[in-house]
Amino acid sequence: MNQRDICTETAACIADGLGTPWAVGPSEHGPGPGPRIVHPDGRVLLVGAPRMHPTAYVTIRAQMPAGGETYEPAPVSARADRGQAIAKDISRKLLPAYAAALDSARQHVQAEAHATARRQAAATHLAGLVPGGRWSWDHPDATTRVTAHLALPDAGRDVPVLARAWIGGAGETADLRIERLPLDIAAQVMRVLARAARAPASRPAGHAVDRHLEQLRRKAA
Repeated sequence: MNQRDICTETAACIADGLGTPWAVGPSEHGPGPGPRIVHPDGRVLLVGAPRMHPTAYVTIRAQMPAGGETYEPAPVSARADRGQAIAKDISRKLLPAYAAALDSARQHVQAEAHATARRQAAATHLAGLVPGGRWSWDHPDATTRVTAHLALPDAGRDVPVLARAWIGGAGETADLRIERLPLDIAAQVMRVLARAARAPASRPAGHAVDRHLEQLRRKAA
């Protein structure tokens, strides 16, 4: 019996052992997980390719939503010839942990989607404040980057200035870097920061972002 047949037979035995409404679903295409044992509530068990040495061992993993992989509970490994008995191990070890992990993963994914939307709205807002401003994703550190190439007057000539802002978290703060900024304009920026430090907080952080998100929602409606 080859590996694919072992996986298919084992998945069928596990589904029978778990009982209705668990059922064998379509396999994933390409390399990676083989048969899938699915539940109508969205839970999916993945039966990995068996390890042959010399008895075939299979590993059953809990599938997590994209972005929530770090919440995956410990998998269950067992001899493939144990058949439906593997389902008992899954019911005792994997399924209780899976339910809690899946709930946490879904909450995490939802929170990340909300934070991403806020970062995008903040970036759109900042990019719209300067000529030629544009924003893009900065994937390595999960931030949104705003870039603007400006020509600022200094002593009768135009100085090319590169301004960048990295927006992280939930879009409430930004890290700024401005290169070749004329000194008098830099002084103005510092004065603005000084006034903001002295002024009482009249609006919560992210007020402009919330307003921009509301405008986008109205347009979509």
